[in-house]
Amino acid sequence: MSNTPYFLNAKRNGDHQIIVSLNNRIKEVTQITTDANPIEFVDRIIKDYNYYTQQL
Repeated sequence: MSNTPYFLNAKRNGDHQIIVSLNNRIKEVTQITTDANPIEFVDRIIKDYNYYTQQL
């Protein structure tokens, strides 16, 4: 996932604009609805993505 480094840097630096942008884009593309906060949601998506791609 090409946005992973951006997310990790944003998470470390508290750059909420990048996190919210990723959150919104993921929701738009996947049509997922959730009440999770943006950091938790994006983190879960990245972890799930990494898990499933390693299983291939």
